Amino acid sequence: MTKQAQNLHKYLSTMDYHPFPLLINSVGYYQIEVFIREKSLNFILDTGASKTLIHQGTAEKLACQLEDTFGTGGGVGTSEAKIYLTDIQEIRILDYMLGGLTIYCMDLEHVNIALAMREEAPVDGVIGFDLLDQKEAVIDFKSQTLFLKR
Repeated sequence: MTKQAQNLHKYLSTMDYHPFPLLINSVGYYQIEVFIREKSLNFILDTGASKTLIHQGTAEKLACQLEDTFGTGGGVGTSEAKIYLTDIQEIRILDYMLGGLTIYCMDLEHVNIALAMREEAPVDGVIGFDLLDQKEAVIDFKSQTLFLKR
């Protein structure tokens, strides 16, 4: 870690920020392990995604309750995917519990197909701008670290 990165980490810790390591895959997505209902899940960090959401297949495996929003959303690869609200109200990253969240649900199969073609692991969800904004996120790209305010 560079001296500048060490200084940034030290400064942010005095401002009540918690660091989380990010992994970058071959596609260029930052990946982060999250826990929902004590199950380890592979999420990607997407600053361009407006909402934090879970893949519909993963939500079904976790027996989440889904409520139709009667809306659609999209991103790269789709523009008309149905969006649902889930009953998930908190997620955990390492030992840090993030509560008071609204987690949405969308079918991310198109993303997982594209990842499989690049021999990457499928994703279970996306950390989006809503969570990053709520927790006043700072991303240190040099050290591949996400900082969230406690």
